[in-house]
Parts: sequence; structure tokens; C-alpha cells
Amino acid sequence: MKFSDYFRTICVIIIALLIGRLAYKKLYQQEQTTLIGNALTVKKFISKYKRPARIEIQSFIKSNHTRFKNDVQEIKKIKAHLDPNSNFFMELQLFTDENDSNAPLIVQFRFLELKSKNLIQEQSLNLF
Repeated sequence: MKFSDYFRTICVIIIALLIGRLAYKKLYQQEQTTLIGNALTVKKFISKYKRPARIEIQSFIKSNHTRFKNDVQEIKKIKAHLDPNSNFFMELQLFTDENDSNAPLIVQFRFLELKSKNLIQEQSLNLF
């Protein structure tokens, strides 16, 4: 074999390894996104608005055996960009009908004035 044949074989092997690595990373990222899909949806919703001074999260789900237990924990761990000079803060209220197994997790976003705590805006998001 010539040197060029060895070089071509090595290049093909390197390209195959790189394609395999990229495919693995893409599959791994998709799997990770589905694991925290609801938390990711909430983070995207928060990022659509101006940065609040703080974010308070309240969970009104009493049962620890609900199907949304992991989602609630992931939502509580969300890191969002804050602006200490902002004149409002965001309150997230999490609740569901615990007696209905098909009920969605509802996240209610409340935008409140920082000083007076008056309601500026309210949005709801249903997560399944």
C-alpha cells in the first residue's frame, strides 16, 4: 500500500469517529431535554420577559407522590437572569388537581410591583 492509501484510511476513520461522537451528543442532549422538558418550558417562558428583581416559587401541591414531583423540583432549581434595578418581581405558583391523574401541572406567573406588591400582569401555563 502507498502512503496515500494509509492517509485516506486514517482520514475516513477519524471522520467516522467524529460523526459518531456528534450523533451521540445529539441523542444525549435530546434525552436530557425530555427529562427536564417542563422545567425547560418554564425557563423559556421566563426568558421572554424583562428580568425581574427576584423570582419566588410557591408549590401548592400537597402530595409527595404526584406524577409532577420531579418537575416541581426541577422548576425550583431553575437559574434565571435577574436585574436588581428592576421595579417588579415574579411569583410562580405551581398547582394541579391531585385527584385527577390526567390533570396538567399549572404554572401561574404573577408579575408584582416590588414596593407595593400590586399585580401588574398574570399568565398561566399548562404543562403535561
